[in-house]
Amino acid sequence: MAKTSDRLLEGVKRRAIVPSSQPLFDDNDLLALADDVIEELMVPLLKAARQDFFVTTDEVTVVSGTRLYDIPYRSVGRTLRDLKLLNGTGFIRSLPKIAIEDEHLFQSSGGNVTGFYFRGDKIALVPTPTSSGFSLERWYELAPSKLVKVSDAAVVTGITATTVTVDTAPDTIATGTVIDFIQARSGNSLLAMDKTVTNVAGNVYTFAVDDIPTTLAVGDYVSVAQTTPVIMFPNECYPLLETATTRRALAALGDFEGADVLAKDEGEESKRLRALLEPRIEGEATVIINRRGLLRGTRSLNRRGFVY
Repeated sequence: MAKTSDRLLEGVKRRAIVPSSQPLFDDNDLLALADDVIEELMVPLLKAARQDFFVTTDEVTVVSGTRLYDIPYRSVGRTLRDLKLLNGTGFIRSLPKIAIEDEHLFQSSGGNVTGFYFRGDKIALVPTPTSSGFSLERWYELAPSKLVKVSDAAVVTGITATTVTVDTAPDTIATGTVIDFIQARSGNSLLAMDKTVTNVAGNVYTFAVDDIPTTLAVGDYVSVAQTTPVIMFPNECYPLLETATTRRALAALGDFEGADVLAKDEGEESKRLRALLEPRIEGEATVIINRRGLLRGTRSLNRRGFVY
């Protein structure tokens, strides 16, 4: 069962004994504290496990004569996990990152894209592509969405090829709103993101053809893009999130003694969670391949611009 933002709010208030009449925090403030915990504690912890919990991919078309391409705007730390070049017929090759200072060494490759480097907040292909028919496959770690109350999202009750019926249509979603489809099971993956609602008729949302993911199911959520009513982590991460959020709330309310007690719990829960999440599979070892070795075509990289 999904761990919702409403459940998190109930847990934080219960543990912190926060009176409903206190003027300092409302529900949105508590969820903002939880977002801080996710960004500053949970994401680094899961990344440190090196088990690819947030990894996803997308594709962007390579345009002849265009060198600079965007880093996915929702990637953690504005980083890439990997970058590959596809030609549309199943041929894939990895693009190595080269030093900016060495860019001039990779210009004579017959127009074949040899590699890339980061130019500020952009991906710069080397050399500038001179043909079309290719695309970049960007592998990156998707940043968790910001938490909102369940009432600010909608639960899916029916699906057709171009429409989604929901239980209650919140005011946050209207015609033209960009939304995400979110899985309602443990892990709460993004099934599709940045899809535009083309029409709202009562509790029915209309989308363009192919915008509704085939994996969407009754019970899943529709939420404004980059927001979520469910915790986008394995369920086992929930206790630590609740403890760390409560500790921050107590500290903000001036209950430093209570915050200190929870700090000890937070440390122990962090250790237990690390032991639980790593390794993600125990029966198989990770195969390590030297991607720049002789058998991977390093010599041909400098001569023809290909990595096999």
